[in-house]
Amino acid sequence: MSTWRHERTVRVPGRWSQDSYPGATMKYYVPQHDEPRLCVIAVSIDKNVISKIKTLEDNAVPGANSLCQSAFGL
Repeated sequence: MSTWRHERTVRVPGRWSQDSYPGATMKYYVPQHDEPRLCVIAVSIDKNVISKIKTLEDNAVPGANSLCQSAFGL
């Protein structure tokens, strides 16, 4: 089994986020910004043919396709 990685800086759209603390909840706006995103997949090869692909890490952009999907066509 081998692993493949793909990292890309993507534009993340602005969104509302929320943090909860004991007795309080804070809601705040996170403006549009650039952010590194990572995709890691494990590939199993049997008889020189890819037999299995497993996603190990996939940092998707909210509201968009996953990075693994756009990078590797998964």
